[in-house]
Amino acid sequence: MFWRNVIANRNLEALIKDQQVLEIGGNNGDITVQLYDYGPKFIMVKEISSYWMLKLDKRFKNTPSISCKLFSITEQSELPKDRFDVIVLKEILNALPRSTYNEIFKNSLSLLKQNAFIVIIDYVPLTKYRQFFLSILRHPLSAKKFWNLLINNIKLSKTCSRKELFEYFPNDEFNLNYIFGVDPLNRYDSFYHKVMEMIFPHKYMLIIQRKKL
Repeated sequence: MFWRNVIANRNLEALIKDQQVLEIGGNNGDITVQLYDYGPKFIMVKEISSYWMLKLDKRFKNTPSISCKLFSITEQSELPKDRFDVIVLKEILNALPRSTYNEIFKNSLSLLKQNAFIVIIDYVPLTKYRQFFLSILRHPLSAKKFWNLLINNIKLSKTCSRKELFEYFPNDEFNLNYIFGVDPLNRYDSFYHKVMEMIFPHKYMLIIQRKKL
């Protein structure tokens, strides 16, 4: 996983350097910092939570090349169309119901320039089982709680398989590059999380390029 992450990191840097970047779901800004280190021309961070917006504004108030706005990607954007070279969604899909994916992708694509990129970094569907077994090992007395959580995650079925993701992006319109077992934006992940990803990799990076018309 280490060398695959190194390669994925370099690939992502090549996409982002000197480009206009839109990050969906800024949270506390840890992903934004890593994107900034790639040397983009500009980063716009869209966050749905007012709480996290206050954190983002405070963290990046002295960084003119980073702009933070309150906005949901599941709704129509007030931003100009065809503005961004790269849109990044890290661990966004697994937090939202599958019924919102069409709107997310539609709205994201409307903000992309021609021949530009969407980068998705997220978990594969089997992650819920890894989470269940590791939680049991760490906290065996809470087995019933983790079992109920697993059943709930199975019912929600938020994460997509490779095949399911590809169905949103027809081959005649998009170039797709799916890489399993990588997360180039994991600098701030805990040591435990990084070790688990090395032993039981459950993340992927999908690079989607819209073809020229």
